[in-house]
Formats: sequence, C-alpha cells, structure tokens
Amino acid sequence: MIERRLPVLFLILCTACTSWASAIDPIDGDLIDAKSAMFDREHVPGQLMVRFNETLSPTARADVLAKVSGSIRQAFWLVPGLVSIETELPLRWAAARLAAEGDVVRYVEPVYVVHTQDTVPNDPYLSQLYGMEQVHAPLAWDQHTGDGTFVIAVIDTGLDYGHQDLADNVWTNPGEVPGNGVDDDGNGYIDDVHGWDFYNNDADPMDDNSHGTHCGGTIGAVGNNGIGVVGVNWTCRLAGVKFLGANGSGTIEGAIGAVQYCVANEFKVSNNSWGAGGDTGQSLYDAIANAGNQFGHVFCAAAGNSGSYGAIYPGAYDCTNIICVGATNSGEGMAGFSQYHPEQVDLAAPGVDVLSTVPGNGYSSYSGTSMATPHVSGGVALVASLIPHASAEVIKEIILSTARPIASWKGYSVTGGVLDVAAAIDGTFLIPQFTLESEIPAQIDPSVSFQVVATLDPRDDIMLPGSVKLQYRDSGLGGWAVVDMKLGGDGTWVATVPG
Repeated sequence: MIERRLPVLFLILCTACTSWASAIDPIDGDLIDAKSAMFDREHVPGQLMVRFNETLSPTARADVLAKVSGSIRQAFWLVPGLVSIETELPLRWAAARLAAEGDVVRYVEPVYVVHTQDTVPNDPYLSQLYGMEQVHAPLAWDQHTGDGTFVIAVIDTGLDYGHQDLADNVWTNPGEVPGNGVDDDGNGYIDDVHGWDFYNNDADPMDDNSHGTHCGGTIGAVGNNGIGVVGVNWTCRLAGVKFLGANGSGTIEGAIGAVQYCVANEFKVSNNSWGAGGDTGQSLYDAIANAGNQFGHVFCAAAGNSGSYGAIYPGAYDCTNIICVGATNSGEGMAGFSQYHPEQVDLAAPGVDVLSTVPGNGYSSYSGTSMATPHVSGGVALVASLIPHASAEVIKEIILSTARPIASWKGYSVTGGVLDVAAAIDGTFLIPQFTLESEIPAQIDPSVSFQVVATLDPRDDIMLPGSVKLQYRDSGLGGWAVVDMKLGGDGTWVATVPG
C-alpha cells in the first residue's frame, strides 16, 4: 500500500552556510562520517529506506519526516515500520538527520541499485542441455516432474508468459478477473493475472530484456511437449515478478516489493539471479529473513560473476532461507567468472553456455551464475512441492546435504559440491497427504451425529491400524475430542462425530 502525504515546505535564511547540516540543524559530524560509506555504492538519488519503530504513530512519523522534508513512497507490511521515502535534501545529511532520531528510527540506508548476473550471450542455438544431466534431473524425473499447482516466482526482468515453451506452465491468478480494474482476490494488487511489475508499477510483468525469461525456462519450461527445451521442474507454475528494467537494473525498493508479493500470494520459492557487489542493506535482509521465518519462503540467489572471493548480495546474507549458487561448466569445473566462498556460497550448478528460452518463442545460450541459480530453484521447487508444510530451513538442508561433491568446488563452498536433484528427491520423506472430502457446516443439530469423510495417501509412510484419527471441538470452546477414522470400502477414511 502506498501512503501519500503532502510535501512539507520550509524556508531557510542563511548568509554563510558551510553545509546543510550546519545551516539547518547541527548534527554530530561523526555520525555523518560513519554512514558516508553507504553512499559510495550505486543508489537512487533522492530516496532512502527508513525503518521506524513499529509503535510510532503516523503523526509522530510524519513529524520526523518533516525534519528532512520527506514524503513516503511506499510502506512494506512484510517488515513492520519499513518505508521508502523521497527527499530533495542531500541524502547524506538527510540520512544522518533521521539516524539521529535513534529512539524512533531503527535504521536508515540508501535505496541501492542491483543488476542481473549474466554475461554476454554466445552461441544462441546450442543444442544440448548438459546441465540437466549434471544435476541428475532425468533421474529425478523418474520419480517426480513437479506439481502443476506449485508456483515459483521469477524475480527478475519479467517473463514472456506467452512463450510457446512456457505458456502452459505460467501462473494465472485464480482469484483475479482479468482487466476489470478490481483487486478481486484482495492481495493488494489489481489485475495481477500473471504476476506484477514493480519496475513500472503495473500488472504486466512482460519481459523486455530476456534475462527473466531465460531463467524461467531453466526452472520450468514445459517438458515432454515436443518443443524446445525442458526445465528442471517441468510441471509447475511460473509467476513473473518483475523489478528489473530493460537495462537489467532495479532498486532494492522494487526487490522488497517483489519479495512481499511472493508472501502475499504464498509463493514458497523464488529465483533471484541479480545482486550488487556491496551490502544491499538491512531492509532487504529483513524482508528476506521475514519471508523465510514467518512464511517458509526459500530465496535462491546468484553468487555473482566477478570470479572473486565472496558472494554478491543478497546471496551473501546469512539468512537461513537463502541458498546461494555458484557456477560450473560442462566439465564440472568451476566457471571462471563464478564467485566463491566456503561460508557464503552454498553449492554450484551449471552456468556456462546454458540453453534456455528467450522472448518471442526463441532460444539462446547464456552464461553466468544467473543461469546456475534457476537449476537450483527448479530443484528446490521439486522438493518443496513434495513436502509443502516443511520450513525453509528443512528444504535448504535437504538440498545442501544431498549436493554431489566435485573436486573443483572442494573448499570453495559450504557443500563443496553441485546440485543433485535426484538425491534431493531420494532424501525427501513424503509425509501422508490428507484431503478432507466433507464440507463442514456452520451449524449442526447437537442431537444428530455428523459423518466426516477424508482421503489419505500414505506416500512414504505406512498407516498402522488405529493411527488415523479425527480431532474436533465445539465452536472453539473447551478441549479437543478424538475419534478413530475407519478405512471405508472405497479407500476413503470415515469418522462419526456423535450428537
């Protein structure tokens, strides 16, 4: 939700101003010096990210912003108290002035700029998908090709949702009526049929760059359709969550909005093939961490392409729901461009000459950790679709613990290995899948018994006699009562709630 406020105007009379700080309001020079390094990295002019204490009233917050002639651009419910603001004052001074409000302001930082993490495309029609063999995807497909209801967010330059090899796997918001100008599903976004564009702030996440569509194809291009390529997860739903423009750049304000959109729509996995060399700030960290801790979201991120020690951000964050991905080549060597680190980079995946989809029903080969990350996102989604109630930490542990060790990455990542999708599937215990077939009425006659019917797929479990039970209680009052469910003749399980 965007909060709009009238700009606060004031007049300054100054005859010998040496700086904004000395002219308007004396600020401790040490504070400005301590924060100045933040502005050495690429950022958006005239904008800041500010996190207020959650208990601060709107009026008090407006009073604080007035001190820097600030107006709110956007508020983020995923991180309580977090807003992006605009100010015409010099950012170093405005940040220092807001930081001086230490009792009500938790932190202030620039709106950093991030970029896609790929290199210049080379052979555009390379006719092999060596990456699928390297991550053992075909072996995994013998067991599981995906779930047609499981949504993976491509947080990137958008998605060509009409591509011949993607269209059947593109997410269509079931709660939204296209083009009626109404937020039908109440998620805060109007007409978001296939996703949202946080770069242009509209409902059309069409890719105007190609990077996002390329990532989407590796994640989830339709399989077994006789067309083009196949994704690691070739039965799924891909949502275009655009925040990077045609030039491949975007801001952390848009990135936070994109993560928040994933939470609003209960997307469990996102692909994030983008980043920046310097720390991208506390606000993005908080958004990613909250998405994992509170909603179980797994955030797959690129390690970066400078060939240096240490991952780019946000992949380098220590959030427990981030999986940071380096790149291998077709011979399982470390890609020369891949960044590496024994604690920040979790594992590797194929990232050199990766053939995938591009806009306009095309195909091309790109290289970068941007291309490695979608292999992992597709594998993560395969696992997560099998155990939908698992936490982000559990999903991450399965992916990392089953990585296949390779010599080129030994000592250069947490696992020292490459993604192994088949091993991850084998390492996933499939809990019983329970579906309630009965409709629960709002009221029942207390003198009449009520029958409840359910179907239960044991999957990897064995259902022992007497182990399937129904719990119920009356209008939320008192303790829970328990009755046994009996196996019916048609394979359903039945229980009777007594009158």
